[in-house]
This record gives sequence, structure tokens and C-alpha cells, in this order.
Amino acid sequence: GTFWCQFAFQFAHEYGHLICGYKPGSRNNLWFEETLCETASLFSLRAMSESWKVKPPYPNWKDYAPNLRKYARERIDKHPWPSELSVAECYALHWEALSKNPTDRSKNTTLAAKLLPLFEEKPERWAVAAFLNVHKTKDDKTFSRYLSDWGKACPEPEQKTFVELLSELFGFSES
Repeated sequence: GTFWCQFAFQFAHEYGHLICGYKPGSRNNLWFEETLCETASLFSLRAMSESWKVKPPYPNWKDYAPNLRKYARERIDKHPWPSELSVAECYALHWEALSKNPTDRSKNTTLAAKLLPLFEEKPERWAVAAFLNVHKTKDDKTFSRYLSDWGKACPEPEQKTFVELLSELFGFSES
């Protein structure tokens, strides 16, 4: 078919797994990688929408730019954020379900919508994703430990700081 937005969305999602260094092992924190990949998909569609307004791959694709943003918006709207909850509270409520079903697209998208502005604010933050699974093993880890290991794997201070920011967003702190 001609579901171009879905194709772009899915490609960005799968590419996100490559960026995250997907590897087999424990699946109890795979939900977070899935959420990052969902974030990457939304990010990509919105970025493509902006760039295609001025420089589409082909001139006749310029008119399609708004559809990319619309697709991302519809996906976010389909899984709205519960306004009464912080990210930490949402995680506390759903961590067990996320661990058991890491591809719960409703929950992945809801959380991705909260992460998206952080990556749109500074797209260079995507570099941290390359270190997500450096310390992944077959053994289950708490999400707090998973985030801590991720931060330790990051070579640059700005990357470590960003992982700390995400850890705090989910209700964890190093101190």
C-alpha cells in the first residue's frame, strides 16, 4: 500500500533498535528500549515534516510534509498522558506490566510523548542511545540499575548528565 507515514514510522523504530545496540538478554527492561524506539519514530516523523517543508527529497513530496506531523500527532493523541501523573508516578504504577509486556504500544507511546521534547530540544542527545545496552546481560536488573549501568557506559559528561536527568524523571537519583 501507500502508508508512507507508517513506513517511515516503522523504519525509524527499527533503526532505533540498531542505535540502541539491541542484543539478546534479559527482557525485563526491554520496555524502555521500545519506548526509546517509539520516541525515535515520533522524532523522525516530526523532523521529516519540518525538513520537507523546505527541502524534500523530491520537489513533489513537499506537500506531504504536514501528513508526517499529523501521523505523529494522531499517535500521541491516541495514547494521551494522564495529566495527574508525573513520569515517576506513571512508571511506579506500570513498571510490572511494562516488564511483562515490553511492546505495550499504548504505554510505550504515552511515555515516548514525555521523552520526545527532551530529544527535540537537543537532538544530539540521541548519541546516548548507543550506550543503552552495553551492560545488558541475561540477568534481570532493576530499572534503576539498568539506568545506572547506561550512564556508566556513556563516555561523555553531557551524556552521563542526560541519563541522570532521565533517571530523575523516572524517580531515581544517584544520591
